[in-house]
Amino acid sequence: IHDAGLAHGDLRAENVLVRDGDLYVIDATNVSGDGRESARSYDLASALAALEPLVGASTAVDAALTRYSTAELLAARQFLDFVAIRPDHDFDAAALNGELEKRATATGPSGDPAATGE
Repeated sequence: IHDAGLAHGDLRAENVLVRDGDLYVIDATNVSGDGRESARSYDLASALAALEPLVGASTAVDAALTRYSTAELLAARQFLDFVAIRPDHDFDAAALNGELEKRATATGPSGDPAATGE
């Protein structure tokens, strides 16, 4: 979705369906150009919140880092408190915040993993 320049606005497990090997994303909101980056960050926060109870905070962040920069993860972090109060998400926000903080500290101010020489 994000690679295509789009944002969902309410990304969670219930809105992603798989049938016969095809992926369907449902219940997307209309996000204008001005709000697209915030909506992408919110999508990422929601995805992390959905993954954390299944695989743990560290693995969820590792998975996100395969597609997103540390800077993008930090932008998503600002939405975690809001996602945490939603009744459709039950995750360890403190563990996820801690893991994101640990990764941000490890990569330096640019948010690029290359900044540490990795």
